[in-house]
Amino acid sequence: MAEARYDTFEMYDGVWAVIDVQTGDAAEVNGVKQIGLEWEQADDLADLLNYLQAQREAATLQ
Repeated sequence: MAEARYDTFEMYDGVWAVIDVQTGDAAEVNGVKQIGLEWEQADDLADLLNYLQAQREAATLQ
């Protein structure tokens, strides 16, 4: 299985971001940087983005 592209990062006291591990930048959804999130939001979003990335990669292999 490929390494996860998206991960969570604690910015400061309980404020989280989702980062693109390949670039080190905050992940963007519809042009909005995914920063200033609560832990659960960031964790769920990272899981979703990793799932979607895996689906895109699987589709290109077919």
